[in-house]
Amino acid sequence: MPESHKISLLTAIFINMNIMIGAGVFVNTIPLAKMAGILSPLIYLLVGLLILPLVISISRLLKIHPGGTFYTFGAREINPLMGFISAWGYFVGKLASATLMIHFAALIIQNTFTDLKSIPTVGIDLGIITLFTILNTLNMRIGSRIQMAFVLMKNIPILFIIFSGLILFNFVNIDTAINLGSIPLSIPLIIYAFAGFEASCSLSAHIQNSEKNAPKALLISFFCVSFIYAAYQFMFYSIVGAELGNLSHYFEIFPALISKIMPHSGPMALKIQAVLQLAIALSSLGSGYGVLFSNSWNLYAVAKHSHLPGSALLSSLNQHGVAQICLIVEALIATAYILITWGSPIPLQQIGAFCSILAYTISVVALWMNAYRQKNRTQLIVPSLGLISCLALAGTCLYGFTQNGTYAPGLFFGLLILGVILFYWQKRPASAA
Repeated sequence: MPESHKISLLTAIFINMNIMIGAGVFVNTIPLAKMAGILSPLIYLLVGLLILPLVISISRLLKIHPGGTFYTFGAREINPLMGFISAWGYFVGKLASATLMIHFAALIIQNTFTDLKSIPTVGIDLGIITLFTILNTLNMRIGSRIQMAFVLMKNIPILFIIFSGLILFNFVNIDTAINLGSIPLSIPLIIYAFAGFEASCSLSAHIQNSEKNAPKALLISFFCVSFIYAAYQFMFYSIVGAELGNLSHYFEIFPALISKIMPHSGPMALKIQAVLQLAIALSSLGSGYGVLFSNSWNLYAVAKHSHLPGSALLSSLNQHGVAQICLIVEALIATAYILITWGSPIPLQQIGAFCSILAYTISVVALWMNAYRQKNRTQLIVPSLGLISCLALAGTCLYGFTQNGTYAPGLFFGLLILGVILFYWQKRPASAA
């Protein structure tokens, strides 16, 4: 691919962070406060430690297979079917995350501009999906600039909270009740908030000097976002206190915050709330855009190996080096998620978390098998820890499914099984066609 179609290390870091920092951190503010109070930031750090072996494993795979994707890891180290399941499962499941982020942003925009409430939220969702699909057909460097703009805008509310917490930290809010038994239910939500660090896998072939820069982009973005999440949750709770856990909807978090910072400001407080809410909407839109920007390359990867009907069409590139047919398929699946779930957050979060864990698990097994074939016992340590992490994370997701019904896994596994059927259909002998 020409260098003009590739992105820099800094841009790759921005893309990863843009995908990771989205609706999840804001949606989780109240549930985490209810479960762990002032210790809620530790849940981010603990889950971050649990995910760290996966991050290191994937970064090693990117060094072993420069320019590799989830398909590459599974296909080369295990077999093509595992590579397909990893890439296809991640592709269809990750679109649930994009759908939720877009729907979350649409709700905030409608809540801020009340004249828009007359327009069905689903209609706004579909309009945004269409717009993002069109933007993503442009030159990758133009898309990269859009990503950077989203990252800068989405940090406005987060930095506002962190700096406000530094100024207004209140020790009275330190002492609070903690419900440790509820913490396991929060882990899939945290996984959802962290999901996105692996975007370098989808884009690695499009990163300049990918052998060195793709693993760097993954590790740097992961550590930066882990710190930002923990600081955000800690500072938010340090200002609002136990009252944060008593709120019922994420629309209420910033009014509660502003009431503590500016208790007698009147109209000015309402204006600040509106600015912060719009910044959150942009944050969520940026994450949705980032997913659509990077995720299409997972479908492109399996199409390049002729594992789907119409692979030649799917793997064709436009004049900007973009797989535009894959983007159209993305838009259709995202539209299906919107029409079927109507933006309901729980099933979409569950799908987004579980598809990531599926891809992580296959990738970790791939690294383990690579080290085993080389008879390098030292190199087995990290993938072994990663596999334990995957099993623990998968267990929490399955537990969440049992608590919230089978609707989410049914939708995801239906798409996954459809992909496997198409995979075997494409492999059938020519005489059977």
